[in-house]
Amino acid sequence: MAGPVDTAQSMLNQLGYSAGEIDGIYGGKTRRALEKFYTSKGKRFDGALDERELEDLLSALGDFSTPKSQIKKSRHLQHTRYADHIATPFRKLKVTNDFALIDDFNSFMEFHYTKVAGLLPDSKGKFRYQVAKNMDVNFCVNDFINTTTTKSDLSGSRGVQDVGYRCGNMLSQRFLNNPKKGVENYKRIILGWLDNGIIETANQFGRKLPQRYMETWPYAISSNVPNIITHYAIYHKSYNFDYETHQRVLKLGETFYTSFDYYPLLGRRGHYFQKLCDLRSQSKVVIGANDHCGSFSWRMATGGLYFGLEFGSQASFDTGVRHLEIMLATFNNEAVYLAQAPRGICAIGYMKQFAPHFELIDYVLKKAYGIDFINTKNINGVTPAQAYTKTWEIAHNPLQIVKYWNGFDQMNCSNNGKNMRQMVKQLKNQPNTYRDFWSGFNKEDFVLSAPSLASQELTGEWMSFHKSKVKSGNWVQETVSGNDFMGINPYLLKLAIGEISQN
Repeated sequence: MAGPVDTAQSMLNQLGYSAGEIDGIYGGKTRRALEKFYTSKGKRFDGALDERELEDLLSALGDFSTPKSQIKKSRHLQHTRYADHIATPFRKLKVTNDFALIDDFNSFMEFHYTKVAGLLPDSKGKFRYQVAKNMDVNFCVNDFINTTTTKSDLSGSRGVQDVGYRCGNMLSQRFLNNPKKGVENYKRIILGWLDNGIIETANQFGRKLPQRYMETWPYAISSNVPNIITHYAIYHKSYNFDYETHQRVLKLGETFYTSFDYYPLLGRRGHYFQKLCDLRSQSKVVIGANDHCGSFSWRMATGGLYFGLEFGSQASFDTGVRHLEIMLATFNNEAVYLAQAPRGICAIGYMKQFAPHFELIDYVLKKAYGIDFINTKNINGVTPAQAYTKTWEIAHNPLQIVKYWNGFDQMNCSNNGKNMRQMVKQLKNQPNTYRDFWSGFNKEDFVLSAPSLASQELTGEWMSFHKSKVKSGNWVQETVSGNDFMGINPYLLKLAIGEISQN
């Protein structure tokens, strides 16, 4: 049975005041956490931990969550349409207030400072390339803030995906190379969101925007916000926000996850984009080329699960599960990722997006509930592990995916300037030239960004890449290429917590 010190430590940690390990020992860390708590309230801690302190902490926790009566839940139209068909046991999972994504945060960050920091200065890797494109960190920070305004460059010539990809890489690299300096960029973004107040009212704001913004704005919101929220869930202790700001961030995250609805906003683009994905189909999930079940679902799922579990928000977690169910349903009985398959050979570069998200989801579900997610079957009898292997096969034999092609030629998916029919002809005559169409598929990234999947399904490649990269010190480059995660590549995560050997 927990005593008063255990209880106080647990509540302080939930409120964002690090009291360290919940061990029932009233030491200096617990006392300093109480001092910070009372200072944030404009009061002074008297040095004694008794019933009054417990009552004050409990009262603060009562203000911790956004009152549910103030949040209008979104219907999640895509999920509602197929809710019965795509149901999973994950809907029954409940969050608790004593879960932590990272058990020993100090050790976790020590790895960052001793094994990662300094290896990726601005003159190297992804960052150097981005700067050559006239984009710097200040541009990226402002653009992420302006994702929630009408001032964002996302609607300009660079395009939403280009900006999101390149800025994600830059923010990630700056953070990994210098965590203390890099986290300031994330803080600026979150504070900007708190100031403009649009994320909590994104649906209303989106309805008032001119229609021309609908091509980019819903996608930017449902990509950038979950990315930052996931980073905050893992690294929030490094942000050092005061009590009130931390509370506001939690309310922002929960309100966003409870109420934001992507589908009606995208539907404003016209009738074509009002068509939902057919999650019962085994051949053509995507109707046309809309993105109702595409890559934003990965980010929404990961962010919702991580935020919900770290901060005890059932509403956020449940929304993450809804997006997870949509994700899983897009893999058919042949283990093909149908949300991207209609791109044909051009799908190769896009299909690898799911693997690191499945890896992060596997980590958190296994840690919280003991669930072996990567070997759990979806409604079509396919596991994430099988989907991972299938994507590897398709990358080496792109002709497998041609039968799903919807007839649209994406000339920007390859560097050779050939259209789909020319690609097919080439591969039939020269099957070994499949790498000509790998402009978006990086083999090392595919293997290293999904350590559990790769070590289980691609053992030889995993051991080869892991040993060579760790030995040479070049593994950090791969953690930046996962721009979806803003410095949270699964390979880095598992190295930092000791689940992967560095030898």
